[in-house]
Amino acid sequence: MLLLTVLLRRPHKIEHKIEQSATPHPRTVFDLKGHGQAEAQFLKAWQSGRIHHAWIISGPSGIGKATLAYKIARFVLRDGQESAAALFADSTDLKDLYVPPDHPVSRRISSLGHPDLLVLEKQVLDSDGTLKNRQHIQVAEIRKTENLLRLKPSEGGWRVVIVDDAGALNHSAANALLKALEEPPPQVLFLLIAHRVGRLLPTIRSRCRLLKLKPLSSPLSDTHLQTLYPDLSKDAREAYINMAEGGLGQALAFKEADGLSIYQAMIAVFSAPRNVQKIHQFAETFGQKSAEMRFLAFRHLFSWWWTRLIRHHIQGQFPAEILTGDQAIAASLWDKGDYLHWLDIFANMSETLQKTDAPSYLDRKQVIIHALLTFTKGGKIG
Repeated sequence: MLLLTVLLRRPHKIEHKIEQSATPHPRTVFDLKGHGQAEAQFLKAWQSGRIHHAWIISGPSGIGKATLAYKIARFVLRDGQESAAALFADSTDLKDLYVPPDHPVSRRISSLGHPDLLVLEKQVLDSDGTLKNRQHIQVAEIRKTENLLRLKPSEGGWRVVIVDDAGALNHSAANALLKALEEPPPQVLFLLIAHRVGRLLPTIRSRCRLLKLKPLSSPLSDTHLQTLYPDLSKDAREAYINMAEGGLGQALAFKEADGLSIYQAMIAVFSAPRNVQKIHQFAETFGQKSAEMRFLAFRHLFSWWWTRLIRHHIQGQFPAEILTGDQAIAASLWDKGDYLHWLDIFANMSETLQKTDAPSYLDRKQVIIHALLTFTKGGKIG
């Protein structure tokens, strides 16, 4: 049932190694569009003088949740004491949350150098100085809040804790965070980024106020893509937007990973699932050690495509065509088994593809071949 619930929601954020190369980090992004309603909701709460100490910023992947969290952090930490005084002074004169990039607090947050900001995420610095992306946020990370909360604010104002993403907390970390939320000191703001609110403990949800972001409209996403990539064709922009399902960050990550050409190659293999030669050629292209980024992009797209197909199957809505031919493939699968049948196949293939990571480190080429042959056997197409 849990997996079924996940499939009914939007797809996961693209894997970090791809995402890392795709767009600037949210803490360095100042132009956030499409979420004026959510910003106004927070500003109204701030101006009321009774700001809630913990907020869950939720919504589909890649739509700006982390960008909004850092925007709120800049606003709250701006000028230290001035931010705290705003609750009791002229806070009603504030029109928005914007703090310009050249402001000292913006520069320090962009470099993670603000003493009153703590960011907890899955990334950690390895012993060799490289960033490592873990599957979960560990309890040791949450315990860092103890030092921040025990001390007075360095600049006399607020302290802000950003958890990105809260759904990645392991059991011990979630319970440690709950304790911090239950007994917060004054002038502390928790911002929990959550792609799927249902993954959070009910006790955590009950102590937070929800700030829900909606998917960006296609015209707005198209404008952004056109500005960033003026040479990208209208058809390509439309394909990336449809693939991202309202998440601009996801669309940019797909673009940077050359996701459209990978998706085209994947659809070509799907269209002839019993062609063993094509499967081996595809695996050779994406399974080489030197093609790590392309492999990660394929693995994500593979999971996304199946998730999308099963989700639409459950909802009884046929998925819209993204590229010529993909709808025909979906149609050929539609009547060859119910969603439980395809859910089982999807779980099998996903598990296989993940075994290229630690601790298994299976050969990528062989894993791709096995996954595609599993699809062939399950689909019985041709």
